[in-house]
Amino acid sequence: MALALLGEAQAIYTQALGPAARATLRCAAYRAWIEAQAPSAGAPAAQRFLQAAAVYEATLPSTHLARAELDLMRADLGRREVPAGALHAQAPAREHAGRTGWKASLGLDYTPPLLGLH
Repeated sequence: MALALLGEAQAIYTQALGPAARATLRCAAYRAWIEAQAPSAGAPAAQRFLQAAAVYEATLPSTHLARAELDLMRADLGRREVPAGALHAQAPAREHAGRTGWKASLGLDYTPPLLGLH
């Protein structure tokens, strides 16, 4: 259901704002993250998320909360990565960066789970 709703939102943003709009890119990254969490998703889905995240992140100011969220998403996928590869090795640093960015942006400690993307 979430994937379908995100697909609809992404289509609306694409139609209204264009494919390079921050809102469109946010939907693409969030959608790719959800797809990459599927038990059978594998490395190609993780790569699609990493690519979508990088494109979205390039549009963000340096202190934007979504940067922290993207780090937390990368850490989450890294902890799931089998066999363990680069994403897995980076998971602790991404988790730390995400939690630090979250606290800097919101003044609060991050409490899982991550439920959205700003």
